[in-house]
Amino acid sequence: MAGALAASRAVLPAMRRAGDGALLFTTGMSAVIPMAMMGSTGIAQAGLRNWASAVRDDLAKDGVYVGHVSIGLPIRPGPGEGDPDAIAERWFQLARARDTFEATIGF
Repeated sequence: MAGALAASRAVLPAMRRAGDGALLFTTGMSAVIPMAMMGSTGIAQAGLRNWASAVRDDLAKDGVYVGHVSIGLPIRPGPGEGDPDAIAERWFQLARARDTFEATIGF
């Protein structure tokens, strides 16, 4: 989470000045569905998802889109939702439409 916050802090001033930009966050499914085996990682992922959700309306006023995608399957080239190109396309569609905060892949 610290890396995501540091990166956001670095790019937000320019995005706000431009009146446009996008902060795109990706986590695993334990950000949405608690899983005992992913306890400590899930806490961090859920925290990032919560923070992104909390700031999205304020940043939207400045023209900055904030979105989140949770991935609940292996990422690997090939057919299906786990293909990196398919994930990139999902992100592209979310960032272009800017009408939905979150999408889930694989669950």
